[in-house]
Amino acid sequence: MQKEWLPNQARVHYLMGCHSTPLYSHLHVPGIVVEAWHLDCSPVCRSNARIVCESEQFSSDPVSFVKSTYESQLHSDSNKFDESSSCFRNRPDFVVLFVKDAIKILNQLESIGLEEAGRFFHNIGGLSIFNMTLGDDFYNPAYSRLKVTTWLEFSFHEIVLYARQMSFAWDSDNER
Repeated sequence: MQKEWLPNQARVHYLMGCHSTPLYSHLHVPGIVVEAWHLDCSPVCRSNARIVCESEQFSSDPVSFVKSTYESQLHSDSNKFDESSSCFRNRPDFVVLFVKDAIKILNQLESIGLEEAGRFFHNIGGLSIFNMTLGDDFYNPAYSRLKVTTWLEFSFHEIVLYARQMSFAWDSDNER
């Protein structure tokens, strides 16, 4: 059998706002080549009013962004990903994004062969102690809630990791 995805290399795409690359420090693993990409929000893009940064495009319409970035590489007849496509992004092995965005683009992520692999704590949005609320984001619906006791509750933002569905293909020499 021949693996389609090699465990010594991976493409990680961060579909998150400017300077949001959680877990990036964990990508430095000896023997593993990681190609990390994040949405552009560079000073060049932000300083030119005629350019819409990728982070702004994704934030305003995540469905269209994912379709134009990845789905154009799918063969419509076989739903197979065309790795030789001239589209500007290669197929990711992993995608990291906030829960609020993952909900919006779930179908698009599945259509390019990604499935949820895990959810992780990102930051605290607020805190309620004895019905006194601290933090502007405590009531933000994009944040999850954790009630520790009857008098203590946290709101927190989660990130979601999507991973490429691992598939194996037979070499032509090994076909039955």
